[in-house]
Amino acid sequence: MLPILFVSFVVLLLLGAPIAYSMGLASIFALLFGGAGFPLEVVVQRTYNLLDSYSLLAIPFFIVSGELMSSGGISKRLVQFASDAVGHFRGNMAQVSILSSMIFAGVSGSSVADAAACGSILIPAMRSKGYDKGWTAALQASAATMGPIIPPSMNMIIYGSLTGVSIGALFMGGVIPGVLIGVSMMCLVIFLSTRPKFGYLRASGKFVGFKKLWTSFRHAILALFMPVIIIGGIISGIFTATEAGIAATVYALFVGMFVYKEIRLKDLGRIFVNAALTSSTVLLIAGLAGPFGWLMGIVQFPQKTVAMLTTLSDNPIIILLLIILFLLVLTCFVEVLAAMILVAPVLVQVCSTYSFHPIYFGVIVVIALLIGQVTPPVGVLLYVTSGIAECKFSEICRHIWPFIILLTTVVLLCVFFPPLVTFLPSLLMN
Repeated sequence: MLPILFVSFVVLLLLGAPIAYSMGLASIFALLFGGAGFPLEVVVQRTYNLLDSYSLLAIPFFIVSGELMSSGGISKRLVQFASDAVGHFRGNMAQVSILSSMIFAGVSGSSVADAAACGSILIPAMRSKGYDKGWTAALQASAATMGPIIPPSMNMIIYGSLTGVSIGALFMGGVIPGVLIGVSMMCLVIFLSTRPKFGYLRASGKFVGFKKLWTSFRHAILALFMPVIIIGGIISGIFTATEAGIAATVYALFVGMFVYKEIRLKDLGRIFVNAALTSSTVLLIAGLAGPFGWLMGIVQFPQKTVAMLTTLSDNPIIILLLIILFLLVLTCFVEVLAAMILVAPVLVQVCSTYSFHPIYFGVIVVIALLIGQVTPPVGVLLYVTSGIAECKFSEICRHIWPFIILLTTVVLLCVFFPPLVTFLPSLLMN
């Protein structure tokens, strides 16, 4: 059964079938020709079982809140605040892009939403300053990876719902690595500004002054308060991650309609339709990965994988580095969400066998998988930002590798210095 499952999956991907349909059809082929004797109804049953999760309810709510924030003027005010805060640094527009993505990550939870919302404003601004369009698109795509690392995080919600790990603790575990990515990228921009090839990064603006900075902060305060509501509510136990998504949606709707007054009643239909389309795409992938993952469990693929790993080394760090390498290669060809759902059964076994701290292990896995969103040829963020920058895909690929190295370095720092991940969860989540 296993060869039929994997071979049909790979063939369908090579033929250009969407990842969700590839997993669903591969599961059907394995049931029909694998000789296991299971009825085809298993596909429907396992799809429903995976989606029948209270934790997954958070996904459409956070997606709706992200759409409301983009339409309600929140992203625009965040960008203005970031511009006043770091616009006087070398590579000023690039620095604004990174800080904006870092802040927006705390309110959206989605890398695609981050790339689209911040990129649509900042990529044209960087291009007007003479920035290379391929480098600009690569920068914005890499900065958007902070979206699912700094809480809230769609990917951590899915990982937690699949593995039973506390979603709130995963959220806390992503704070320091996410901020570390942003600060590292800002330092990289300053370093590149000294190189002749990046002459366009030498420009720096004039500090607007503390009075103007305070004014832009006041204008953005309601947007900046969103992470406080989400994280504070989860930490204090006022609501769960799913309820935090509902609170974020209500808050974004209230601010957009009644405070900033940039959302009108007639806009709600478009906003909800866009959110529904995005949510259905995410949940379709998640649902059809259900029977695929179940079939891997039936043939004991996770147990066999763990047994193979134990023959390679008994050092947990070596095993974790091998897993990271495997995930980096896997996400070069498989969409990140699908990859997470497919390997979750294996990862749970590995985490248990080698006694990894579940939060430490989970956050590292999520970050490693997210690097796949900027690795060719499947990196979805590369397509989003290259479309906004109007550059060829090959142009962005030439410039993405320094950022991939930086992201990988952050993952390795988390591997060798576990408190980067575990400090906040242990401090705040008991």
